[in-house]
Amino acid sequence: MFKQQLANLLCAFTLAFSYGLRSSPALNKNCENINLHQQKGKGTGDHVARPIRKTFPGTSSSGKEGSIIRPKKSVQEEFLIKDSVIITDDQDAIICGTLLGDGHIQKRNNSYRLKIAHTETQKPYVDWLYEKLKSFCTTTAGVTKREQTRNGKINTVYEFFTSSNQDLKKYHDLFYQKQVKIVNDTEVISYKKTITPELISYLPKHNYTLATFYLDDGSARTDFYGARFATQGFSKDECHLLQDYFHNTWDLNTSVVLHNREKSQYSLSVPAKVFPKFIDIVEKTIHEIPEMEFKLNEKNKSNSKFK
Repeated sequence: MFKQQLANLLCAFTLAFSYGLRSSPALNKNCENINLHQQKGKGTGDHVARPIRKTFPGTSSSGKEGSIIRPKKSVQEEFLIKDSVIITDDQDAIICGTLLGDGHIQKRNNSYRLKIAHTETQKPYVDWLYEKLKSFCTTTAGVTKREQTRNGKINTVYEFFTSSNQDLKKYHDLFYQKQVKIVNDTEVISYKKTITPELISYLPKHNYTLATFYLDDGSARTDFYGARFATQGFSKDECHLLQDYFHNTWDLNTSVVLHNREKSQYSLSVPAKVFPKFIDIVEKTIHEIPEMEFKLNEKNKSNSKFK
């Protein structure tokens, strides 16, 4: 009797599998409770029993209620889910500020990483940035030192990289525009940092954004109580967009100043009458890094009528 019941169950299972029919719960239960030794080809005839694939309630591909098989995640999906991090408001503001300055996002296929690099005099600032962004650096070496030769001079550089994943994709999309060149009949693709209205609309009103931009690319004037931003890498129109950000977001009236006529380069100037208000915004952040307090331009403050 038992052999007959087993034969019937095997026959029913084979028919259901062959015609793509969904097996009944009762059949599933019975098959799971019977030790089917035919899995390794020990059964009679050509039929080899296979384990039943687990399913769970859902919607079938036809849109009707039924059971679906959960798709297995790809290795890439598992990697991205594992390495994804929550970006805080402080981190968002810092990333935006440093990308306005010297920070750079490197893209490789569908992965992105942030590179921070400064000379030896700014190492405390690099350490500060690393502490703020280290949740992105779980697979990297931290702050490292290297020698860099530029214009025949050897400089010591301190740098760090974030881990590579897709967390920084939105910043790459905001800050970079695709450039296509044809070299020897070959299409060469690169990405250029570009200030756009969309980027200006995104930039947060956060003191870290203004402070990191200043700590990256700003310098205190030596001749008066003011400052300037080295925005020569941007076009005149892009500098005016940055000027709009200062005015519309911070109520700071800056000036776009010609830096090099032959190269059509422009910088952003913070005049003396505006500089005290600017310092009020960034001072707290700069005090977190005592070695960078020289950018507060205290030595020219006493000589200014704007304080």
